[in-house]
Amino acid sequence: MSIANPVAAHFEAPAASPRPAFSLLRRFIAGIADAISVANQRRAHREIGRFVARNGGLLTDDVERQIGNRFGQG
Repeated sequence: MSIANPVAAHFEAPAASPRPAFSLLRRFIAGIADAISVANQRRAHREIGRFVARNGGLLTDDVERQIGNRFGQG
């Protein structure tokens, strides 16, 4: 027969704390940031497509260089 030891209970590891409530908010904000990033990338691709179309529709070395200068190398 075992007797409960109140001192041992005091030194037991605490129960795992629940995840913070703002975890859901962080995921929501990250989702919004991802959506904005995708939208910006699509917009940049459309602008580059229009630029190529305005410059003859062919992706020449000169047009490619202008795209890099105008829209960034990133």
